[in-house]
Amino acid sequence: QLLERPVEVPVLSVQCDSDGLWSPVDYAQDSERTCGPWSAVVLRNCGHFPQEESCEELVAAVTPFLRECAH
Repeated sequence: QLLERPVEVPVLSVQCDSDGLWSPVDYAQDSERTCGPWSAVVLRNCGHFPQEESCEELVAAVTPFLRECAH
């Protein structure tokens, strides 16, 4: 479903390369739906639940993004 208005806040798209539910095609237009800063990270060897499967990698990916947003 498309958004009525683009997202205006910074966005970090966390994608998992072994996710059986979402594929790279599902993320293809994410950056077009934002007008604020947009970035993406792909977690390797991770499925649909990165908080359980790759928690350290997820924290390592999200922490710099959150630090940047706090400034």
